[in-house]
Amino acid sequence: MNKELGKIKDDQRQNAVTDTLAALVYDVNATAEVLRRGGQGKDRGGRKSQQKEEIEYRLRLTPAPEDERPFPAPRKRDNIPDEKFTVDEGSPPPMAPVVCAYCNEEIDGPILTALAPNSERAQKFHTYHFMCCYCQKALNMHGTFREHDRKPYCHDCFYRLYNGLRYEPDEHQATIEKLI
Repeated sequence: MNKELGKIKDDQRQNAVTDTLAALVYDVNATAEVLRRGGQGKDRGGRKSQQKEEIEYRLRLTPAPEDERPFPAPRKRDNIPDEKFTVDEGSPPPMAPVVCAYCNEEIDGPILTALAPNSERAQKFHTYHFMCCYCQKALNMHGTFREHDRKPYCHDCFYRLYNGLRYEPDEHQATIEKLI
């Protein structure tokens, strides 16, 4: 297990620069395309055309180090006497187990949360299962990833499959896959 984690960390370190540069190149190209389309600006009816917006997600690893806690620890209220509290004899209801979105098994240990616009959609992964769902390359936990249909993609695969701006497969993808 530790050997696998070590290998994944090494892969992430080796691919971090390449992934970052690829992401920058693709983001520059995507920005140029958005600006080009923005110059065209309006459709036939004189209305401004609506463009789909690309959302970039950041990762959060839980449990966070003590200095990165988002809220301070709750303080005990000194003005309320302790004897006024009653304790139920029953145990509190158990929390639902956290399940990995990749393997559908319960997660014991570190949890990687792929943030979504609202917390109900956030997906949780084992740290070693957070990888591109197309090429199976480990995703960098300190960077960004792209998401489509609630599946994580590396920048390369996302732009190759969905062409970065349109949420539809690239028309040349079949030809590219035949050449590979």
